[in-house]
Amino acid sequence: MEMLKTPAIVVNVKTYAGATGKKALEIAKIMETVANEMNVSMGIAVQFTDISLIADQVSIPVFAQHIDPITSGAHTGWTLPEAVKEAGAAGTLINHSEHRLQLADIDTCITKAKEMGLDQIVCSNNIATSKAIAALDPHFVAVEPP
Repeated sequence: MEMLKTPAIVVNVKTYAGATGKKALEIAKIMETVANEMNVSMGIAVQFTDISLIADQVSIPVFAQHIDPITSGAHTGWTLPEAVKEAGAAGTLINHSEHRLQLADIDTCITKAKEMGLDQIVCSNNIATSKAIAALDPHFVAVEPP
């Protein structure tokens, strides 16, 4: 699997029933075909449970939708960055508008993702936050709404 190159199109399939499991894989395969035919960089952000299924079958970068600022241990229900990497992800979204984090936690997530060799797409919703996030040196800053 390749890493994301710019310019890029990244599709976040969220948690919709029509974009879960095998249906998410279908979307990823279509994206892979389009990326190859049009010579564009594309990535897909999927639910944690779908990372391995999809990463094993497509060449486009697969992203986790979130990681938590944790280390291994007693963190039931949290998403461990190492587990995302082990599942086959090329990167992760951080601070999505539907899963906001504090700036200190964003910083920890960026650091952990870099340690794991994961691309980071950190989401922001305004100029001031984008500047603060950019100072943390992630691979990408995505502004929502654009």
